[in-house]
Amino acid sequence: MRKIRKLVFVLSVLLCLIAANACSGEGREKDKQTVSSQTEGTKQLTIERHPAAADLSAQYGYGKRDSLPGLFHDAYDIRSTDLTACDLTEDYGKLLKATFDSKTVWPDKLPGSFDPDKIMELYKNPGLTIRSLHEQGITGKGVGIAIIDQPLLVDHIEYKDRLKYYSERITVKDQDASMHGPSVASIAVGKSVGVAPEADLYYIAEDFELVLDDYGLLAESINKLLDLNKTLPVKNRIRVISISWGVDYNEGIGSKPLNEAYQRAKDEGVLVITTSIFKREDMAFFGLDKYPLSDPDDFNSYTKIPYPAEPEMMMKMKRKYNISVPMNYRCTASPTGAEDYAVYRQGGLSWAAPYVAGVYALACQVKPEITYEEFWKLAASTARTSHGTYEGEKYEAPYIIDPAAIMNELEKEE
Repeated sequence: MRKIRKLVFVLSVLLCLIAANACSGEGREKDKQTVSSQTEGTKQLTIERHPAAADLSAQYGYGKRDSLPGLFHDAYDIRSTDLTACDLTEDYGKLLKATFDSKTVWPDKLPGSFDPDKIMELYKNPGLTIRSLHEQGITGKGVGIAIIDQPLLVDHIEYKDRLKYYSERITVKDQDASMHGPSVASIAVGKSVGVAPEADLYYIAEDFELVLDDYGLLAESINKLLDLNKTLPVKNRIRVISISWGVDYNEGIGSKPLNEAYQRAKDEGVLVITTSIFKREDMAFFGLDKYPLSDPDDFNSYTKIPYPAEPEMMMKMKRKYNISVPMNYRCTASPTGAEDYAVYRQGGLSWAAPYVAGVYALACQVKPEITYEEFWKLAASTARTSHGTYEGEKYEAPYIIDPAAIMNELEKEE
């Protein structure tokens, strides 16, 4: 009888091992649909889903064309477009305003001086001498940056090694990667595009259309990140949450819990950046336009603050401490593939928010005890102004952030 029990036990163990192996093989087959995890020290963080790469040709109707599309928001959008039937030899000026990506198929007939690959490499540079700081070891290493945005292509080479956590609201779980998510993530922490390429990235995919109906949804995401933050080692905690969305309103469904979440973040030393931060803080940021093909590290390459265009609105947005950062003519990670990129003629304040978050992460590496109020005050006091003439019009680009000056001042304090 004892031998029979022993045999049954051995067979049970074998069956469990076989089942486990089968499940693990099935899991590998369904990797894109299941939760993966990574262990770092004593904490375990999760990647809830691997959204599929986007097919822009199907999603937005881009396809084969025999000429450039019309100008839209001062750009010619030819992402994932087949242009092989086009003769663009006389369209150099238009091509300088093109928004294109790695899936754009170029014709043989291009202006001789137009090289899409070289342009991509040029626009990957975050500019304002950020890369010189990287060479000095100021990379945001170990500092936590959180982003709340649309679904992310989590495996993109720009940031996959920096991504520590990825969660989604249930309403986006059937969506492919968005164009927005990979862009803002790579601007913040991308290895070749990013301001803080060694910062840690924590990400929640949100449905901003629903947030417009209930601000409390965004409050939930902010609180989720703040709860997660308490589980992280102090030196690696999230210092900034970047939200490329304007959600700072005084009235509306869910405004009370959202304002409470903002206050909680402030009490816990976490900066929450939104595109309308000026409505709740005595600080504001703006985005800069620049000369196409100009040196991103040259402060005189930046020509103006294109948004808002109305001086009255500009005055309403200005606060005691103002900064401006690169926004246009940027190359970012693309949602169309893990090694794909996109060049955007215009990025809007959506591209500016993660840039500010990245510079703050650099400052937190140099001076870990810095507060975001100290950072903003220092950034405003060291900012530059450029003057010049572009396309026959005089311009002034004020408040240009000077990351090297900020870090130099912080290093003097240490």
